[in-house]
Amino acid sequence: MNTPSIPVMRPLLAPLDHVYGYLSQVYSNGVYTNNGPLINKLEERYADYLHVDPQLVVASSSATLALEGAVRLSKANIFNVPSYTFSAPALAVLNAGKKIVFNDIDPNNWQMDVSAIPNTYEQGLMYVLPFGSEIIDSKVYEFENVIIDAAASLGNRNLDLSRIKPNWVFVFSLHATKVLGIGEGGISVFGSPAAAQEYRAWINFGFSGNRNSDFSGTNAKMSEISAAFGLSSLDLIETEFSDWQQARDLTNSIEADLRLKSFSRRQPGANPYWIVDFESPERKIEVIQKLSFAGIQSRDWWSQGCHKMTIFNEFTQGLTFPNTDEISDQTLGLPFFRGLSEAHRDSIYECLK
Repeated sequence: MNTPSIPVMRPLLAPLDHVYGYLSQVYSNGVYTNNGPLINKLEERYADYLHVDPQLVVASSSATLALEGAVRLSKANIFNVPSYTFSAPALAVLNAGKKIVFNDIDPNNWQMDVSAIPNTYEQGLMYVLPFGSEIIDSKVYEFENVIIDAAASLGNRNLDLSRIKPNWVFVFSLHATKVLGIGEGGISVFGSPAAAQEYRAWINFGFSGNRNSDFSGTNAKMSEISAAFGLSSLDLIETEFSDWQQARDLTNSIEADLRLKSFSRRQPGANPYWIVDFESPERKIEVIQKLSFAGIQSRDWWSQGCHKMTIFNEFTQGLTFPNTDEISDQTLGLPFFRGLSEAHRDSIYECLK
């Protein structure tokens, strides 16, 4: 299989010469994981970035495990999940052993429609901010137990979690494909110090002040090596955000010239996706074929929705998700990454015009 001339995504981590300074500290400290000094510093830096107390911020080895831990520790027994999302948040509920209910999305913002969900204490929301969004539907604030999967939303400088509700959790991804990516990792912000502390125990085998597993836990701790990359990305945040904006300027010019309808252009801040609505399944298929012939990659980042994934069939039988079907049938992820060039822009333009 030939390598595409233009990939849909090209991850770019902090330069190794910058990371080396932090890696040297890891070796001189002799601490490589288990709440080391670099992890503590990373949590403090993100607390400052998100305007919260450092006690509320916990780094972990992945955002997927962070979502699972948040579900396991939640007081809610039933979790409502959008049908249109990446599989990770739905799998987190499934693996945590909680009941899962799928809901269709609002076609205007692609977020879960919560209007028909019973607002009871046992009902929890696994609320997904799609593709780097930051605005949460006001109706969500009426719910008590809410987990916000904000995987790709760290590029929004307006994020202010200082008023996070006690039983809420925000989870951000540090995967290589995300803004401020480090390879793999997650940042969670909890609504109370007690909840954050319980989660710290969960990611460390359920240990709470001793070597005994006082409750069911796992090993989801971030390593000092990962924290070194995380600190480097924050040091170089202005350069990274400028790179994302340069790429967005190029895709915006294509959209303006061809009058394309894009979800991504509406999102503020640095955003790692370019999702275009081609307004019909036939047009989308035509675009995929033209791009592929030109060696240009595209991707349905969230496939056709969770309701069409085999693992979730038993939870969606007899249900319909018309908004999810329409959006997934006519939208497509196009190449978008730091370093997108004028030549890339011109090649993509020729396929879309």
